[in-house]
Amino acid sequence: EARETAASHPINATFTPADRSFLSGVDLSGLRVTLALGPAVESNFPGMTGSKCDIFPPLYLIQIASFLRAYKAQVAIKDHCVGDSFTPKESQALGDLKRLQAALAGRRDVKLDALLDKWIGKLELEDTDILCLSAHVSADPLSFVLLKRRLKRRGFNLPMIVGGYWNSDHFRHSWSREIDYLVNGEGEIPLTLLCDALHHGRPPGLLAGVTVFDERSRGFRTSELTHSMDVLPSPDLEGFDLDAYSYRTYNCWGGVVIPYRFIVGCPSNCAYCNLDHKKRFKCRRPDLVVRDLLAMEERFNVSQFFFLNAAFNVGRAYEHELLTKMIAAKRPWRWSDCCRPQGITEATLVDMRRAGCDWLNWGLDTSSDRLGRLYQRNIRREDFTRVLRMSTRAGIRNSINVIIGLPYETKEDVDDLLSYLEAHDELIQHIFVYQYNFIPNSDMGTAPERFGLRPSLGGWGVDEIGGLTWAQRQLLGMRMTTRVRKFAEARNTFRRQYASKSASR
Repeated sequence: EARETAASHPINATFTPADRSFLSGVDLSGLRVTLALGPAVESNFPGMTGSKCDIFPPLYLIQIASFLRAYKAQVAIKDHCVGDSFTPKESQALGDLKRLQAALAGRRDVKLDALLDKWIGKLELEDTDILCLSAHVSADPLSFVLLKRRLKRRGFNLPMIVGGYWNSDHFRHSWSREIDYLVNGEGEIPLTLLCDALHHGRPPGLLAGVTVFDERSRGFRTSELTHSMDVLPSPDLEGFDLDAYSYRTYNCWGGVVIPYRFIVGCPSNCAYCNLDHKKRFKCRRPDLVVRDLLAMEERFNVSQFFFLNAAFNVGRAYEHELLTKMIAAKRPWRWSDCCRPQGITEATLVDMRRAGCDWLNWGLDTSSDRLGRLYQRNIRREDFTRVLRMSTRAGIRNSINVIIGLPYETKEDVDDLLSYLEAHDELIQHIFVYQYNFIPNSDMGTAPERFGLRPSLGGWGVDEIGGLTWAQRQLLGMRMTTRVRKFAEARNTFRRQYASKSASR
């Protein structure tokens, strides 16, 4: 009865290891699933994918493929963001919002039709029962609808399931109804249940995590089913062309690097960041983390990992247990992760190095203590410097993030930032520079008055009370961001060359 209730109603629910009976009857034996990504790129970033997914295999494809295979599905991976299957010009055409919108409205586009036919050929759908597409740029959902229309014309009637970044401002409700199923949020369990129902010829009904169109309200009915990190199987890299990825990360390692995540949530409370998972965590059991790393090393000869956690250090007891088990494994792993400067100790950093940590990414964000206090960053510059020194002494290299263009930032703040970076050159091996992007569900978006701000008259962004408007702040931010990026690029290029020479020696 509990399984029937959870599987039949679009509720927000959390799936834990204790709920495994929820999936006990699932059997995907004989089901052939094609899991595809790309090939569209954002039209305003020629030659680049919006999520830089040519760097290494996408984490979400790895997790979903692994979950489906755990229930005996046959999964084919089609990552069209890498390799030479599509030229940059073709990828940009599939990311051209205006062109896609015109085609969806009925305008004839012979070249686009030919490109869709090429895409269908690359998908190799003759041996597929279900097509799953993951949206990673804003144009993807539009191209998926056109692909669905083209598939019908070509005689392919297989179900299409879309997940990822599909719910964008460019995606009309009427178009969404042409796609068979839309998965919202964490897709592993909803997709598995949906595939099980389709595989055995059962009506899927209303599943948690699967979005449906409500005829009465003329809108989406969405829900999410979140899951414990412990229900995920070990990553299965079968079917990924590991040689196709560039691995052009800042760490200068060379060779295959696999993304892996075992912590969801962030201990920081920065006002400019979104509210999702603030002060809330999902952590995979340390023994399962070590099991996963061992499995990837033994099955796929992988020993370099790019951990995609918001922060490695979310709790002293957790990090101690994890590091103890990683050190005890005595494996030649090399990894990097994000780390929170607050609360880190030198002893922990030494253990991280012993466990294989080579790089840590720190969020400086702003070197101004004034802005740090205003936006709840809560780390003084002198304390941040102390952490960088501890990390360097432990033998760990440092990269940092800086955010330019925050409201109330002055030219003097940027001058001070550059002076700080230059003065601590020996402690910082790489600088990532981001221009401030307004996030509506951040503290600054939901309660702007707390920070001396008010909603912009343009409907997006925030104006400074008694200061710059959002439009003025954006223009100033672009100029200052360009300046800081030029400084960072000169240093980062030198660091890459230095690291490459050091590695060869």
